[in-house]
Amino acid sequence: MTSNKETRTTEVEVRRWFDDVINDKKYFSARILENFANTIGQNVEITAKVGVMVFLILLIFVKEAHLLANFAIILIPFLQTYVYPSEKPTPNIHFIHHIIFGCSVLFDRILELIPCYYVLKVALFVALYHPPSNRCIDNIESLLVKIAGKN
Repeated sequence: MTSNKETRTTEVEVRRWFDDVINDKKYFSARILENFANTIGQNVEITAKVGVMVFLILLIFVKEAHLLANFAIILIPFLQTYVYPSEKPTPNIHFIHHIIFGCSVLFDRILELIPCYYVLKVALFVALYHPPSNRCIDNIESLLVKIAGKN
């Protein structure tokens, strides 16, 4: 069981990470958001919040939400690998990303009966790239190594 202090620390880490992704120019997302915000004449944070809200609304209400969700889930690693290679995630995160993505795509049509399934799916993949989730990635990787060692 986690204490309130640990929960607050995690919340602060998450908030700091999102702030960095939106405002720190070392991330391609911050550079793209700044260009777009300047083009439309808005604040970067407001642009990011409105963009996320529109994306979530589309995921909830669009009939073919699987296309939008899967496109976004594929686009980010593609951009990080080929367009912005300096921001490429570690190989273990990439490996886990593609395994989970492949399994989730197999069951998309069944799992979409769960309300807001595609919002949850995108949230899972965002969490994979959040630095504190790297502990989870390490646990999954060790589990896969154990499974591979049994064969």
